[in-house]
Amino acid sequence: MIQDVTSSLYPGVFPDLVGGTLLKITEGERLWKLYFLRPAWGRDERVEHRIYTKEQANGLIGLVSYNFRMPPGQRPTKSNIALARDIAKDQLNQIIWNVVRQSAIGPEELEIIDLSQFATFEEQIRRLRGASDALAQAELADKDVR
Repeated sequence: MIQDVTSSLYPGVFPDLVGGTLLKITEGERLWKLYFLRPAWGRDERVEHRIYTKEQANGLIGLVSYNFRMPPGQRPTKSNIALARDIAKDQLNQIIWNVVRQSAIGPEELEIIDLSQFATFEEQIRRLRGASDALAQAELADKDVR
């Protein structure tokens, strides 16, 4: 299991979170954890299952779950979008591990970004933006080395 923010921020993740296109964050809510299931067989085409969770104002968890695919040279597609609300925090891990088990992936193919330690949505976005900028700089440096 990977818990490194910088490796997950593929194009599309940041706008999904900031723009609220998939998981709308309202006043009194904040992100909770982001889950990325990336099977080894799908890495060339960037096939993954994403689960974004938020802490609702009532303290329960809401989530959006979907499949993502972006073959080289093509536009990304999202499919099988599902939403859920009012999940108890102690039930969330059970739900996630059921998805992992059904996906038949190993723990090393699951990445978790835990944003629950940040008090506000704004702090969470600043953290993600910083990680995204660091990832972009690392990718540029890697290209310069080649």
